[in-house]
Amino acid sequence: MLWIAAPAVCFLVLLIWLHASSVQNATFSTWTDSVVLAGNSSMSGNITSVNTSLAGLCTREGVGPPRLALPLVGFSLNTTRLSGTVFCTRTSKTYDSYELMQVVLLLSLIFQTVRLVRTVCWGVNESTAHVYHMIFLLPESSDVRLHGDCADFSRWLEYTVTSPLQIIVICGTVYMRNAPQLLLISSLQGALTLCGWTLEMLVCYLQITARGGRRMSAEFLGVLAKVVVVFAGAAYMHSVIWVVIFSAFHAHEANMGACDYGIQSLPPIIGNIVVVQCVCFSLFAVPLVLQTVAIVANPEFCADSMWDYASLTYDTLSIISKGLLALMFVKLITDNNCIDTYDGQACLH
Repeated sequence: MLWIAAPAVCFLVLLIWLHASSVQNATFSTWTDSVVLAGNSSMSGNITSVNTSLAGLCTREGVGPPRLALPLVGFSLNTTRLSGTVFCTRTSKTYDSYELMQVVLLLSLIFQTVRLVRTVCWGVNESTAHVYHMIFLLPESSDVRLHGDCADFSRWLEYTVTSPLQIIVICGTVYMRNAPQLLLISSLQGALTLCGWTLEMLVCYLQITARGGRRMSAEFLGVLAKVVVVFAGAAYMHSVIWVVIFSAFHAHEANMGACDYGIQSLPPIIGNIVVVQCVCFSLFAVPLVLQTVAIVANPEFCADSMWDYASLTYDTLSIISKGLLALMFVKLITDNNCIDTYDGQACLH
């Protein structure tokens, strides 16, 4: 029972600590891309003029192709030739990463508390169990338990509403503040997380079909094929998210080196945040892979306890991922937000 209560206690402690930290200056503005078109030659002339002035900007010693330039957008509409470019426009929308982290921890605390209450009261109050099943869409069956031989929808619902907020916080640390891009990448993370629920259900069905000597039956192989396909789709979405984040981080560092304006690199903790969170998010796939391998190898091996170990692993990863993100983000904002320059360090306090 202690390990079931531990996640709720951990999230409560993290939430109290984060609230007591009273982080300031964590509100970030956002921007969006705006395409401006014109039907005369003045627009293209102005674009050419601007690009000429930008030719030597952020090009070390003036050698090499221009790194910064306004893209020329043009097409014909009937007999009118339209030309223009894309501008970065600041929006009125802002977000506070400190508040987002508090929301993440609060939501996790609520879900873990409900899960704890349900586990303690299991079989004691039938009306409470009925309400819980209705909220979290769990089948009302005596052989299906929250921490037992069952996929837990409440866990994946928790991750679906919290992991997109974590992604937004991570994107903010690498200066990804394009509002549509943040919406798309966080929504993709939410969809990816729901794939976890789908995979757990498929693994559960795989375990059922493997019993009774039907491990290599057509039904078993059909379910296994679905597990592979859904997992491949989830892996692709995961790769897209983190390739975009890492690309943004490396692009900033590359620009700093090419621009040669006295800044050598970003604060090391920014790279640490990205790497650590990528590893933590990736590790959520490990229990599903191990469960599938165990079922294929021996469907009767630890059949009941397998789901308990999976729940414990997910809870541990959730605490580590969210806790480290909160700790490292607070450290970034408060006492480690320094940029190395050729004259020492420039710190923003």
